[in-house]
Amino acid sequence: MLDLSKLQSGNEELDIKEFNITSVTENTIERIKKLTEKDGFTFEFDFDKNVFVKADETKILQVIYNFLSNAINYSEDNKNIIIRQ
Repeated sequence: MLDLSKLQSGNEELDIKEFNITSVTENTIERIKKLTEKDGFTFEFDFDKNVFVKADETKILQVIYNFLSNAINYSEDNKNIIIRQ
């Protein structure tokens, strides 16, 4: 919410550029996988091809991380996280 407020007020600007969101997602999953493997979590990333988007990579990385964090926190007994692109 704070980031959204900054953007709306003009105090922060987006850094829009083209990047490979598939690669960003894979790298984020790998980092989280290392942190959670001791707790029994497994991750499966299902994608057909590399996808490029024009967006603020840092902001998108935050969104992906938040999605993964929520999946971990709310997975209950099923510790197999499946990410589909």
